[in-house]
Amino acid sequence: MMKNIDDLILAHELLYVIFAQKDGVIINSFGNRSALKYVGVVDQYFGNEEKIISTSEFLQGKKLPQSVMQGDQCCLLTVLNNSIISGVFFLDDSNVLLRKKRLKVIHDDILNLDIASENQ
Repeated sequence: MMKNIDDLILAHELLYVIFAQKDGVIINSFGNRSALKYVGVVDQYFGNEEKIISTSEFLQGKKLPQSVMQGDQCCLLTVLNNSIISGVFFLDDSNVLLRKKRLKVIHDDILNLDIASENQ
């Protein structure tokens, strides 16, 4: 079981990971935002308090994780502990079936992170 964000980033070759409270407050981010090809996707979902709240509302009642593609950049969106939303950004040019499997593995590992210890 993966508990450390750095291990998660290395294991899945993630570029950037962001966590925010549903009320719009960014908790923390990890990785290299400037490595993203399309930073606008981060801004669309996590750009400010209003966008974070909108992302939270979008995810409510949806099957998780949700994913968004722009070119070969993928964003996995999910909810942790019913109160924290996360955005996980990585490159993936594989086919849909392989990407779906990868998303599930990343999602399972994100759910097993100890978010409380990451914020200290």
